[in-house]
Amino acid sequence: MDTDKIKQIFDEDKEFSGVIHITENNNVLINVAKGYAKRFDEIPNKTDTSLGIASGTKGFTALAILKLIDADKLNLDDSVFDILPYDFPNVKETITVRHLLSHTSGIYDYFDEDVIEDFGQLFTTVPINKILGPTDMLPLLTEGESYFSPGKRFKYCNSGFVVLGMLIEVVSKMSYSDYLNENIIKPLGLKGTGCYKTNELPKNCAHGYVVDDENNWYSNIFEIPIACTADGGLYTTTDDVAKMWTGFLKGNLISEELKNEALKIQASIKDHEYYGLGFYITNNEEGNVKFYELVGCDPGVSFLTRYYVKEERIVTIISNTDYTVWDLGRKIKAYL
Repeated sequence: MDTDKIKQIFDEDKEFSGVIHITENNNVLINVAKGYAKRFDEIPNKTDTSLGIASGTKGFTALAILKLIDADKLNLDDSVFDILPYDFPNVKETITVRHLLSHTSGIYDYFDEDVIEDFGQLFTTVPINKILGPTDMLPLLTEGESYFSPGKRFKYCNSGFVVLGMLIEVVSKMSYSDYLNENIIKPLGLKGTGCYKTNELPKNCAHGYVVDDENNWYSNIFEIPIACTADGGLYTTTDDVAKMWTGFLKGNLISEELKNEALKIQASIKDHEYYGLGFYITNNEEGNVKFYELVGCDPGVSFLTRYYVKEERIVTIISNTDYTVWDLGRKIKAYL
């Protein structure tokens, strides 16, 4: 890996706002920030700034579900809609925890990215400021028919992880945010991670920003739900993401057997790209795992993190804009 070249690319990138963090064998090689956490006050991002990670939250939700399974409160092949006390009239077949974790359930997705381009247009049925947890999303989840029978194929599904968040609350008898805090965030020692409300962000958090066609910037506070919905909404730091990978893969957060099941191929996406239970899996040409991955994108948020298995390298890029992670990621790819 050419760290000097990566640093040069980062320094020369005029658009990026956020943090890049790269470790190898637990040694920090790159940890730099740029841009503004609070743009209009010109408060800069720092290396320990907490930023939103959008769908990166799904990895944390998966870990929370795995903790419940480890505690014998849930099983991968439990029928989810037999447990939940809510009516899903369009779900006609048995959907298991495994189906939801692996995006193979086929259930209707409230934000089907093949159909809907504008995330903000979704929240007419339930206003953004009324969404304080997964259950508040319920009216959005029951509108459409299932796409296919469970287990038939992979189709990315935000709704599935909202349902998993609801399941966490029902089984644990705790709110999603409280369960995540007590069973994932605290045990892993994540100091800058939490389900913070967008209108009550702690001091060291970055606001998300969107730019319009006339190059005017505005906050994303009216573009995304006000709180965590289990498919998105978590804030974290790049250092905490590295701790998450290490705690999950090298620690004892969950049992070895369940960890191996989570990182086993559960669904095929395309050549060399697969999905486990909450995590993307990319293989090399020889069929061995090259890296595990989480990604996320919402208005004012973009996130990418990878754990390279052979090198024990963790690359994390988080931005408080919704496009600059991808630009930077493409530029540094050849030097990783």
